Amino acid sequence: MISRIEANQQITLMAWTTIEALEGDTHLKRVILHNAKTGTSETREVEHVFMMTGADPNKEWLRGSLALD
Repeated sequence: MISRIEANQQITLMAWTTIEALEGDTHLKRVILHNAKTGTSETREVEHVFMMTGADPNKEWLRGSLALD
C-alpha cells in the first residue's frame, strides 16, 4: 500500500505534519497544518482529508453511526 500511495501523483504525503484545524461551514474548505520539524504552519484550500493511522484501525465504536467497509 505504501508504494501505491507514494506512486500516486494526487496524494501528498506530509511527514511530521499534524492538522491544527479544519475550517468550513457545512463542508470542509480549508485545513491548517503544522510541521513539527520546521515549526511552520500553513493553510491549504482542500475539500477532502484522508488520514491513515494504522493498517487495522479500531472502528467498532463507529458501528451503527456510519457505513463501514
